[in-house]
Amino acid sequence: MMKKSLLKPWKSALALTALCGVLALPNTASACPHDGYMAQSSEQMRHHGGKGKMRRMARHLELDQAQISEIRAIRQAAWDENAELRDTMITFREEMKALLAADIFDEEAFAALQEKYQASFQQQGLIKAKTKHAVIQVFSEEQKEKWLAGRGEQDNS
Repeated sequence: MMKKSLLKPWKSALALTALCGVLALPNTASACPHDGYMAQSSEQMRHHGGKGKMRRMARHLELDQAQISEIRAIRQAAWDENAELRDTMITFREEMKALLAADIFDEEAFAALQEKYQASFQQQGLIKAKTKHAVIQVFSEEQKEKWLAGRGEQDNS
């Protein structure tokens, strides 16, 4: 008389489930939308993030092609204006790294470094604010309201 094993059907089902789980693991690991994006350098993020940001803004505010072109021109002008400041900021970061690499933190040296580059920080902030203002001026009144509402900056008066 042959004895039937009750475990045999379960073994094959368990093996199949384990195999499916192992095969699905790489797909679930890559499902997080930020993994590859967040690992990019700031230079790559500037190129890729800017395009996506512009697309999202254009879609959200329903910008027409003329507005998109005008905003791109404004941003390009700001990028060109910032060229000299970018070199200055690279020098600042290098000096800051040297300061942070020291065995003992020198507060006076840090304050002097901040003071040395304060005008550059202010200029960079000014260019950023002027650029944002110029972009907002491209929007229609409805688009401005929608943009401000999306940022929680709408006046409640």
